[in-house]
Amino acid sequence: DDEIDMGNVHDVTTNDVSLCIWSKTTEDAGADLPIGKRNAAGSTAGYRLRQNNDDSLSFAASDGTDLINTSSGTDNDGVWTFVCGTWNAASTTGELFINASIVSSDSDVLVGSLSTTAVFQIGETADDTDDYTGALSYGLVWTSKIMTTVEMSEFMWKPDTAEIASGFWPFWGDSPEIDLSANANTGTVTGATTSGDGPPVGFGGLLPL
Repeated sequence: DDEIDMGNVHDVTTNDVSLCIWSKTTEDAGADLPIGKRNAAGSTAGYRLRQNNDDSLSFAASDGTDLINTSSGTDNDGVWTFVCGTWNAASTTGELFINASIVSSDSDVLVGSLSTTAVFQIGETADDTDDYTGALSYGLVWTSKIMTTVEMSEFMWKPDTAEIASGFWPFWGDSPEIDLSANANTGTVTGATTSGDGPPVGFGGLLPL
């Protein structure tokens, strides 16, 4: 039940959205939510990144009735992996990226507004299910924007380039968790612990952190 809860923020209506996080999952034969603004059940509205029951990674966006759900089809357990999902509202297309390379996409013209009152949360879905097992670092959300693969690559290796994003949480052990973006949507930490095991990123002069 470890989670970071930012509250009802980063709502996306008919806009674009990009969502990224460094993830190192642990085998648990269940669904895990790294980051998102969506309940677990059915086609509830919102958007999220997820590890599925078969350990594949996926990105979903839904208006509460219709849903796109694009999956990697590969198992990334035990390996630090940079995962991103983007939603293009104009083309009603969701795309999933692993280590800044696109791996799958899904489209449904029936998907409309993603608006939801669900909380934006890391480590569990908004309704406190799909508990994440493993390690997470450097979460990012960018509303009203589709990140390019170049931008993903920049943030992947140098997370401090995300300062102008809609939300950026470094997971440096702060409680509450500080949002380093201009929006300052600080998160309430429950149960999560710090670890010396982190992804291969650099800050400032590319010193590893």
